[in-house]
Amino acid sequence: MFKIHCKDCDSELSFMNIRRLEDLDRTKIGMYCNDCFPAAEAKLKLQRYVETYKENDIYCKDGQYAPYWQSPYYFKCLEDARARIDNRHLGYYSPEFMGL
Repeated sequence: MFKIHCKDCDSELSFMNIRRLEDLDRTKIGMYCNDCFPAAEAKLKLQRYVETYKENDIYCKDGQYAPYWQSPYYFKCLEDARARIDNRHLGYYSPEFMGL
C-alpha cells in the first residue's frame, strides 16, 4: 500500500494529519503534516512577499502580482495590484471570461 510522508519531518501522513501546500499559481509544493505546514507556508509566503499595502500583503511569482495569498487572479504590475486593493468593491473579470 502506498504511504504518504511529510516533506519536512518524513512522518507518515493520514487523513487527519495532512496538508497540501500550493504556490500562488496553485502548483503543488508538497504534502506536510499539521505540525510542519505553518512553517513551510510561512517560508513560501516570505519568498513570494513584495510589500504590504493598506494592511494587505502583495505577493509575486514570475512577474505576476497577487493582491493576496491564493488570489485567483494576477496582475502584470504592482500598481494594478494596489488598484485592486483600493477598489475591493469592484468585480474582476478577465477579457477571456467576457469573450473579448
